[in-house]
Amino acid sequence: MRVNCDVLSKKSLRTDMLCLPVFEDKHNDDHLDAVDRLLLGQIKQLIRDKQFSGKTGEQHFMIVFPKREFRYLLLLGLGKSKDFDLDKLRKSAGIAGQKAVSNKAASTAFLLPRQRLPKELSANNVGCAVVEGFNLGSYFFDKYKSGIDRHIKPKALTVLFAEQKQATGAKAGARNGLIVSDLQNYCRDLAGSPGNVVTPTYLANEARRLSRRFGLRVQVMGRPQIEKLKMGAFLAVAKGSAEPPYLIRIDYKPKAKARKRVVLVGKGITFDTGGITLKPGADMQEMKQDMTGAAVVLSTMAAISQIKPNLEVTGFIPTCENMPGSRAYRPGDVLTTSIGKTIEIISTDAEGRLLLADVLGYASKMKPDYLIDIATLTSAVIVALGYVGAAMLSTSEDLLTQFKKASEITGERVWQMPLWPEYEHAIKSPIADMKNSGGRPAGACVAATILKHFVGDVPWLHLDIAGMDLEHRGTEYTPKGASGYGVRLLTEVLRNL
Repeated sequence: MRVNCDVLSKKSLRTDMLCLPVFEDKHNDDHLDAVDRLLLGQIKQLIRDKQFSGKTGEQHFMIVFPKREFRYLLLLGLGKSKDFDLDKLRKSAGIAGQKAVSNKAASTAFLLPRQRLPKELSANNVGCAVVEGFNLGSYFFDKYKSGIDRHIKPKALTVLFAEQKQATGAKAGARNGLIVSDLQNYCRDLAGSPGNVVTPTYLANEARRLSRRFGLRVQVMGRPQIEKLKMGAFLAVAKGSAEPPYLIRIDYKPKAKARKRVVLVGKGITFDTGGITLKPGADMQEMKQDMTGAAVVLSTMAAISQIKPNLEVTGFIPTCENMPGSRAYRPGDVLTTSIGKTIEIISTDAEGRLLLADVLGYASKMKPDYLIDIATLTSAVIVALGYVGAAMLSTSEDLLTQFKKASEITGERVWQMPLWPEYEHAIKSPIADMKNSGGRPAGACVAATILKHFVGDVPWLHLDIAGMDLEHRGTEYTPKGASGYGVRLLTEVLRNL
């Protein structure tokens, strides 16, 4: 999709669909008046007839007849001007993206209100939010459907500002918004695909393909190399499956000397049956998305290769299946990890922390400035936070602050949960250094407590996205299915680190 930032003119209104966001309390807007004159007063008449008021989330779609410069007009409610923020704008743009697809509008112009934007909302961030919302809202996933009329992707979006200075200042943000939203949509494709397609081998090949495309360095390590790294916990999880395990490493290096080094780790279980501790059959099909952390890391690495922050970033993706085969690991087994610590297995369905423990232990020896992992780790986090935000647990106040700031910009919500020392009691084992499960109480916090043993003194943050990988209802810019949550959040954190 082509994106552009411009100011209102007769030429800029030559488009299939014009989107006009309107504040509930500021109907006297120069831009609204200019469009209304083209339509002979129809918009103001709608407002007088109380068919449209500008309340948050309100929308009114109309076919313009006789046709003017644009074929369709979409009015979008922004709510009270004092409550305006980036995510409301992103949601409005998401609705516009949905309408563009359903009405096969190849080109769209999004006309921002003439009213001055709040000082805290830079033109750069506004341009980014509009492009993100529109591109994410126009997403659909019909790859595996046959005999249907294929959707048509929008081809062009123009964001129209009140002043040329704003339009110029928004161009970099619009470009970044397109890069990151394209890769969030790629992440959705990857996480939403079935487990018989997206296998560990498929993920390894995707890492190679993306690395070639975006100029990243990639190393794919198979079972023999993983054995040399003494990752006994990771290998144990993979034992029950006919699919081979892989440890994928992707490196980004800036041209200038990097200010800091960051390591990302993404959980890549391409299908999770629970192993010997078999999951219930209901909704097990959703376990194809237990590799969402891996998809987020892969997509984020591709994004930063284009945005080019002055950081050295390494992404690790441990990937395998968790299956109940004849060689599968069992409850009661004791596994030795890459740093020599031993883990007693209580549940084979607590497998993600085993992969992460091995790789975090290995990555911590690299002594990065920051270590971040992202994983669909526990159902307990859904009990705590529902399907609204991800849990973050960290040893670094700096990382917590960075993630909170990035959350406010991207609209991808996070909430800090504790790593209290009392949680250590839940993982005490009579025969090993620790257990891999402490039962149901504080499950997300206990799982993170296990991981904490493997990061040493490296500043570390764990992001549990188990409630955020799948959108169950559908929202303004996230349709039902794989959400791609975390790509924009991680990219924003890396940009600011």
